Amino acid sequence: MNANHFIYFLGIIIIFSSCSATKGLKEGQNLYSGSKIKIKSTTEKVSTNRKNDYEDELEALLRPKPNSKVL
Repeated sequence: MNANHFIYFLGIIIIFSSCSATKGLKEGQNLYSGSKIKIKSTTEKVSTNRKNDYEDELEALLRPKPNSKVL
């Protein structure tokens, strides 16, 4: 029974060590984790509703396209 526990434990360690979101990144690359948009007006006062509209439009442009293929 101890041998079975050891094999299961070893299998779990192998699975967890192989699952990494940053495994395929090269040195100097970063994982995209989203963006935050803040609008600061320096020349004129912008209404809150208009700021929200601008933020929604910019978020739609910044959203990355999903992967199209499944391996």
